[in-house]
Amino acid sequence: MASTYQRNGIYWLAIVINGKQKAFSLKTRDKIQAVKRGQKLEAEYETVSVSQLLTLWLKQKQKLRPRTKADMKTTVEAFIEWFGNKPAGSLKKRKLYKYLDLLESKKYNPTSQSMFLRRLKILFNWGYKNDSISNQPFKGFDIPAWEMLLKRSWMTWVFTISKGFIN
Repeated sequence: MASTYQRNGIYWLAIVINGKQKAFSLKTRDKIQAVKRGQKLEAEYETVSVSQLLTLWLKQKQKLRPRTKADMKTTVEAFIEWFGNKPAGSLKKRKLYKYLDLLESKKYNPTSQSMFLRRLKILFNWGYKNDSISNQPFKGFDIPAWEMLLKRSWMTWVFTISKGFIN
């Protein structure tokens, strides 16, 4: 988690790296410029990958049942296969929508799609609350209820069938 502040009119960025706070001068008096430079600098120091985030989560959540841990691990490994083991903070909302489309294209049932997304939401929100990542990719991302996912897949099926009749 990072924050910008001013010292003698110059903007600075404070970042927590490995549990220690470090401050970097953004070398500007302009707030807009400072925000841009701060985001760029913060991205450079965002080093926790998705797999590392999972490892941290598993270490802290030792009281969970083995099945819960295994389900989370399977979900995250499948996500890493698609997203890559990139820094966890680099995940954006538009990627989540693309992942949802991928799950639909792989013919996962709506309940499974919802469970995958909920597990990922738990992991990334935990990472944000524990200062492991600097953004909340799931903030404002509504996981569709399974009824909506079912309706969406039903509509796709009906459209596909009707297309066959038209041709």
